[in-house]
Amino acid sequence: MAIRTSKNGAQRCLFALTTFLFLISAPEASAQTPAANTLKEMFAAITKCWRAPPDTASMEITLRFSINNKGGLIGKPAITHTKLGKDEKLNATFVSSVLESINTCLPLKITPELGAAVAGRPLSLLFRQRGREA
Repeated sequence: MAIRTSKNGAQRCLFALTTFLFLISAPEASAQTPAANTLKEMFAAITKCWRAPPDTASMEITLRFSINNKGGLIGKPAITHTKLGKDEKLNATFVSSVLESINTCLPLKITPELGAAVAGRPLSLLFRQRGREA
């Protein structure tokens, strides 16, 4: 007995199977990434999460934020410096990408020692795309 499916049904089934296989084969981030033990390691881990939008090479934003001793965000980040362009839509996309990266990256895996040192203290991080315009 043959099972008949529509083209859309087959595509949905293939998508669901692919997604399932990806999820079960993807290693956990916490198992791969060692805990940050210095500010340099912590800031590098945060900026790794950020993907700058195309055509934003001359833009930059500095965020001030605080984290708790477990690496989670305390309150809302504050934008303390911007260097944006003339295109309002591109500016909004750039700002959104920075704020989204903070929400996506945190809580960050940090050592208890770093957590004790930075908990509740204001931290500032400059987001600037390196390289040439896309």
